[in-house]
Amino acid sequence: MMHRLSIILYISIISIHVSFGQSTSTKSYTLAEKGNFEKAREKAIALLEKDPRNALAKFSLSWVLKQTDSTPTHQAYLLACEALADFQESSSDKQKAVWRELPFSSNEIITLIEALANKVSLEALGSNQESLCATFLQLYTKATPTDRALVEQHLYTIAFEAATSKGSSQAYSSFISTHPMAPQVTEAYALKDRIDFTNAQETNTLENWESYINEHPNSLYINQAQKMLHVVAFEEVLEEHQVWAYEAFINTYPEALQIDNAKRNRDRIEYDVAAQINTINGWIHFLHTHPESEIFEEAHDQLGDLRYLKFTENSSTYGMWSLLNEHPENVNYARIVDHLIDLALAQKNDDLLLQALQIVPESYVLFILNSALEHYSWQGEESHIEVYLDRYESHLIDYPDMRQKANERLETYASAYTYNDFSSELQTRNAVFDPTYLKFLQSYKAYTWHLDEFHSLMNDDPTGVEKYLNDVQDFKINNPWIDELYTLFNDQSRTQQAHSISSTVNTENSEISPVPSANGKHLYYCLHTDAERVYEDIYRADYINDTWQAPVPISELNTAEYNEAPLNISSDGTEMIMFNSGSIQVSQKDIDGWGASEPVDEINISEWNADAQLVSTKEAIIFASRINEDVNLFVALKDNNGIISEPMNMGAVLNTSGMERSPFLHPDMKSLYFSSDGHGGFGGRDVFVSKRLHDSCWTCWSKPVNMGKQINSISNDWGFKISTDGEKAYFSKSGNVENKYDEDIYEITLPEERRPDLVATVEGYVLDRYSQPLKAKIIWEDLEANEIIGEANTDPSNGHYFIVLPTSKIYGYFVDSEGYYPVSSSVDLREQSKFITVDEDVDMVYVEDVLVGDQEVSIPINNIFFENGSKELLTISNAELERLAEFILDHQIGVMLSGHTDNVGSEESNQILSEQRALSVKNVLIDLGCPDDLLDTQGFGESLPVTDNETAKGRQTNRRVVLTISK
Repeated sequence: MMHRLSIILYISIISIHVSFGQSTSTKSYTLAEKGNFEKAREKAIALLEKDPRNALAKFSLSWVLKQTDSTPTHQAYLLACEALADFQESSSDKQKAVWRELPFSSNEIITLIEALANKVSLEALGSNQESLCATFLQLYTKATPTDRALVEQHLYTIAFEAATSKGSSQAYSSFISTHPMAPQVTEAYALKDRIDFTNAQETNTLENWESYINEHPNSLYINQAQKMLHVVAFEEVLEEHQVWAYEAFINTYPEALQIDNAKRNRDRIEYDVAAQINTINGWIHFLHTHPESEIFEEAHDQLGDLRYLKFTENSSTYGMWSLLNEHPENVNYARIVDHLIDLALAQKNDDLLLQALQIVPESYVLFILNSALEHYSWQGEESHIEVYLDRYESHLIDYPDMRQKANERLETYASAYTYNDFSSELQTRNAVFDPTYLKFLQSYKAYTWHLDEFHSLMNDDPTGVEKYLNDVQDFKINNPWIDELYTLFNDQSRTQQAHSISSTVNTENSEISPVPSANGKHLYYCLHTDAERVYEDIYRADYINDTWQAPVPISELNTAEYNEAPLNISSDGTEMIMFNSGSIQVSQKDIDGWGASEPVDEINISEWNADAQLVSTKEAIIFASRINEDVNLFVALKDNNGIISEPMNMGAVLNTSGMERSPFLHPDMKSLYFSSDGHGGFGGRDVFVSKRLHDSCWTCWSKPVNMGKQINSISNDWGFKISTDGEKAYFSKSGNVENKYDEDIYEITLPEERRPDLVATVEGYVLDRYSQPLKAKIIWEDLEANEIIGEANTDPSNGHYFIVLPTSKIYGYFVDSEGYYPVSSSVDLREQSKFITVDEDVDMVYVEDVLVGDQEVSIPINNIFFENGSKELLTISNAELERLAEFILDHQIGVMLSGHTDNVGSEESNQILSEQRALSVKNVLIDLGCPDDLLDTQGFGESLPVTDNETAKGRQTNRRVVLTISK
């Protein structure tokens, strides 16, 4: 122990001593060489105390320590290293010369150093301790390269085995970072790669796959990992199913196998949006932004169809010519040409036909010439054929067969005027008809002759009618009007018979122009108040306890000097369209009753105008007007400001050269009932129904269908109105065929095939802040299209409102009254299968009370809709959100948006969902310009229901966002 302390003492004071002489130092070396280790050590220590830089003394002491097993090898190693340094740096040439005689030089020192290091390396190699190997490599820098290499490899082996034993990614990462030069690094990378890949597979998240790929860019599994990344990323995109999500996927993973599907889905979403909006600009934008899309051609066809519809729906010949000239590649080119020809024929527009002959392919020319001839022939009039030959003379030059055909028809029609007994003429001909004469028999003129005989038999010999009709049918002349009359007369499928509405309503005088209210509680009509049927006044009968009560005159509308008749009452019951001596007028209902009527100048376009109807949505007025001796149906559109546009003819499908009257468009906005003597039938004016073919087109109608013999007679049947539920019809009917002025009001239960589409009614009372009736406007909108489609007024006397909504849409409606918040609600009719009535009273919130009051006011925001179980807002919420944003911006008022849910799901998930939904509303409001600092949000989950959750309606009511105005 004393010797070790002496050495340590020596090390600590080594720097403060100076060298001593040569003779003394060699003595310690000699003693050591002779094996006298103890004396050699003592002598060396003594020498070093005198001369701390004595290389020979240090060497001697190191050598002695090496021979002593109890002494740490490292101390001997350090002394030997110092000896070498002192020998090389401090020893004089004279000393070195003397020492070489011993012999003693740097070679002996190096040999000793390597021997000492070798001893330690053997100890490290004989162990499994990383620390020993690491210490050796750190401290024994002068060991032989071989020893160091052996220990280093041994260290790598031990460390790799330890990492392998742990078998974790972290263990291999530590090995790689600690021993980057180890030969096992490649294997470690591979094992770590496999572990990381397996972990990524097990978690299978986008984040983990991205992390794996970033960390292992050269992995054997990199392709597989990238495919898995794409799969997970695409699954998330599919769940989001938004254009921006697909765009992000396409841009981020351009090599993904799902790219085509992503593009396809993105394109389909944008296609569906374009289809929902369905505008020409929308389709053009789609085509410009998706030129490589798989559905490009489909979209191109949609654009073509829309252009076709746009330019044809209002019979716009100018638009169709533009379409043909500007877009000759349009897929509907042939359809447009056909439509132009049909339109020209229907409108009796020779100019258009002649214009068509200038541009259409030659294959169309003969078709046009023949179509024109058929059109000029259908009435069986000689003069019409003469006009045809004159107008088409230049074109008939190249088609002599067509000229001959026209001339033959001219001769036949001229000779046909010598006959007027239809059945006798048929008998005389003995059913042998040349083609030209057969054409006359198929004309409308021939039908009128047939009708004359039919009427005569109906009046004089009703029992002979059936035989007469059968005899005519036996000739098989295929006259469409005659065939239809035969079918109508023999129709046994409908057993319902029209009957007088009530003896209380019908009197010995004439009752005409029945106008039932949309809610079915009132019937307005025109009564001839004198036996001579000179004076006409408006009466009203009320339906109470399933009985029509005694009618009363509407004194504020009736006058002594004029004739008044009700034509239509708006669905909300606040506007009456009436007839006053050849003029159409309107009266508004106020708190005291009906106001004075005022002419509607925009639709009084001739000396006689009548039969007007303000349609249920108040967007148009339909009426009849006499122009150039024809009485036809017209429509004038009405904008949101009440401005009425120039009337337009409702088209040749409805209007004929005869008389069309009493149009009634049911609140389904599709089914038009009207009377006409120009569409065939029983004679006189029959009632027909036609279906509107497009929501935005007022000249697009299906071929009119006769309502049948239960409604129509050989006299005039008109004034046809349908109940809102579509089950009953009210109309005027002559009670005596010999006296066509003796008319009464009839009702009939309509057969299913003649009923309008289903509708729903919404009604209730709108009350002000004092619970009193409020004068207000109810505006309803198509939530999916985000457009206003109609409006109604509250009854100023009691605040009652009543609106009728067609099916197949989801509607929102809100109350508009100055100074009040636009409280809203909605009704979903997309799956409607029966007539329904919704009763809903509305308590209004006066804005000024909110702004200056000291209490918080909460308002349900009813027309906000979310994806099921999601925070994502549906687009049908847009209209409500825009109104809410406008309210906040107008008043610069702070609001709290509170989210609420039903009780489906866990409390925790509902709490989170309610918070997220409130935040979603806030984010949209910010996008609409509302300042962030005016908007707070909170969620209450399912904790504050306003009704029970036992029914679907109750749960829907509880799923809401509430607006609370902050103070």
